[in-house]
Amino acid sequence: MEKKMLKERILIIEPNQDLADEILEILGDTEVELTLVHSHFKALTMLEDESFSIVLVTAEDSGIDGLEFCRIYRKRQMEAGRDLPYMILMGQKWQRVSICESQADAHDFLIRPCLACELEWRVTAGLSTVREMRQLREIIYLDPETGALNQEGLQKVLREEINRLGRKKAWLSVAVLDLANRDLMEISQGRETLMLAKKTVLKFLKQELRRHDHVAEFNGEKICIISGDCDNQCFNDLLNRLHVRLKKLDMPLPGMQQTDVDFTGICQSIIIDTVSGGSDMCFAYLWKWIDGIELLPERMEAGISYLDRNGLRASQEG
Repeated sequence: MEKKMLKERILIIEPNQDLADEILEILGDTEVELTLVHSHFKALTMLEDESFSIVLVTAEDSGIDGLEFCRIYRKRQMEAGRDLPYMILMGQKWQRVSICESQADAHDFLIRPCLACELEWRVTAGLSTVREMRQLREIIYLDPETGALNQEGLQKVLREEINRLGRKKAWLSVAVLDLANRDLMEISQGRETLMLAKKTVLKFLKQELRRHDHVAEFNGEKICIISGDCDNQCFNDLLNRLHVRLKKLDMPLPGMQQTDVDFTGICQSIIIDTVSGGSDMCFAYLWKWIDGIELLPERMEAGISYLDRNGLRASQEG
């Protein structure tokens, strides 16, 4: 099943409805998804959980002004190790100097009133930059053959998810997997066939997982699936669905049958708590657990844990 190409998303922060309508009309014919909010605080809340390619930020005050919004949001993203959207400040002529002096906080600026073609040009240039940076990140963090995260990519996404979920004490589910009976498969089919089978499974997982889930290969052997905002019941349903569909996977490898491939491993559904800080410590604890798993059981094992600055420990919650 082919995944649909996702539209680029643009967040517009504009308290003035007339100005907002003008922006929506200008950009409405472009192949982007537009979201409007009327305050900078509302945007900060939305950006906790949603991703946008471009943020159009009014410099006007809506509780805080656009310059302060850019400073707050850039600082938050940098501390969390998360990527920034392309931010364009929109202000009046008299705000030009203060906007230009804040260039390090925003990526571009637009003085209003402006021509429709000028706004379109700024957005097009911003999207081009976003796509180039995305391609660069894919080279750094993704396996080009399977599309799965490599170890560096897995660590980056884990840091981001711990920071995002920990502020609201939400669930993060993690599975460390391998092919079932991999040793027998390697002996009977050969290592090359085993590696081809693993690559096929990684491609399958990348295709079947939800948009906000992630799959990675790390330590050259193991597979990791992470799913944010997903408790133990949600994750169990997800893994069961993958198990059923994997059984139907066409495995175009010599000597392999459809029923030959399955996975086994260990999964934990974890309540992340960084309300009092300690995001880096939580990452270190969780990565130590993931990286420290050497032998996997013959059948899937699952548990529920709690993670905060004091460590990762079993929990009865959920």
